[in-house]
Amino acid sequence: MRFLMAMALCLFIAAPAVGQSMSAAEQELFQYRAKMAESFIEAMKKKDVSLVADHYTKDAVYAGLVPTHYVLVGRDAIVKRYEGLFKAGTVVDYFSKPIEAHLMSDNTAWTTGIYNVTLLNKDGGKQDFQGHWIDMLRREQDGVWRVSFAGYGSMPKQ
Repeated sequence: MRFLMAMALCLFIAAPAVGQSMSAAEQELFQYRAKMAESFIEAMKKKDVSLVADHYTKDAVYAGLVPTHYVLVGRDAIVKRYEGLFKAGTVVDYFSKPIEAHLMSDNTAWTTGIYNVTLLNKDGGKQDFQGHWIDMLRREQDGVWRVSFAGYGSMPKQ
């Protein structure tokens, strides 16, 4: 857990000053990440774990940091979590969009964004959450950018 928090802190400290323009390559990456977010929204609507799986590398690390704490290691573990959510009917609505995108090398990048999710409680009531995410992307040999690390934190909407 300390490693994940330290990694997130380092990424935020290393971020360019607010308002600094992105390079053409980072603008392209940002657009790509926006399309990834749209694709993930579609996967959530369809409750399609194969579409969810394609967003992650085989060795991805996925961490829920707030309000609960859990770490999933590997695409299979991530898929299993989403299968459970879809079977339970817990996720009612989901929206996500990137805020920034930064290249670290030709095949490594990090991005941040926001999301909103509506969950169905055990009593049948709905609860809205809003949150932020930070992720590391890796361009794999097939040329596709996929998430290799994802950290999320959320709070109930007021």
